[in-house]
Amino acid sequence: MHFVQSVVAEVDKQYVTPDGTQSGYDEEIYQAILRTKQLRDQVSEYADTLAGFSEDDPKAIKTCIVMLEALGQRFGPPLRDGAYQEGWADLYRFFALESVLLITAALIRYERWRCLRALFKHPYVLRLDHAGTKVADITAFDSYMRSLDEHRNNRLKANRASLTADLLKERCSSEHTTFAELVQADFLLALDGVVHAKERQANHYTRYWTPRTSVFTSEAGSMPLFLKAVDPDIRRDIRTAVGVKDAADMVQRVLEAKPLLEDFRALAVGRYWGSNFVQVTNLQELMKD
Repeated sequence: MHFVQSVVAEVDKQYVTPDGTQSGYDEEIYQAILRTKQLRDQVSEYADTLAGFSEDDPKAIKTCIVMLEALGQRFGPPLRDGAYQEGWADLYRFFALESVLLITAALIRYERWRCLRALFKHPYVLRLDHAGTKVADITAFDSYMRSLDEHRNNRLKANRASLTADLLKERCSSEHTTFAELVQADFLLALDGVVHAKERQANHYTRYWTPRTSVFTSEAGSMPLFLKAVDPDIRRDIRTAVGVKDAADMVQRVLEAKPLLEDFRALAVGRYWGSNFVQVTNLQELMKD
């Protein structure tokens, strides 16, 4: 647990409370995120080591879950008194989102399907607002970064589909999780959101995971995990990761999700939809026996 504690403590050191009356407050949030790049690479290495030696035992990722919960406890306003604006927590929201993607990518790399299921289905106790702690699922880490995608984007007149996606891409490297791996992880999380959309709606959870990196799908290239779904064993492995019993169950869940997600258009990043979800995830193959 020492690693988890040190990671969260280092992110805490970067937390800033800028003057919200200034139009450029987002710059301080952005710079705070930039300062966590080395920490991001350490999380990537840690996740790779855990996945490599886990032997697909879900207990092996307990420390990852603890870290995500600790970050999620900081999504709301600080417990101390004082001024607070929602965008200030984007440091924690961004680092938690990136960490989920890095952990997912490492587990895919080593084909840890049961660990992926444990990560996706865990009930996370988070502090999202003034109301205090609440139980949420993995989609709670798919946070909207107001300081980046709204305030910064507008102030700089950047006209970017997602500055969050831009930053995720810029921080990738061949040594510490490639961007192609991150995109693949993003879409597996999106697939998990799709197949559980109906039950998440019933539980008042966020109904889906928006793959922000979809804006770069054409650059990321093909995704081996989904291309390999032509193999029956790999299809079963992917269905295990997202908690689907068999092909018939997958078909039923996809049919239920389509109207809830506007034929998957709800997964678009703003007005931008740079990929065909059905094609990217090889969904037709995943629905075969």
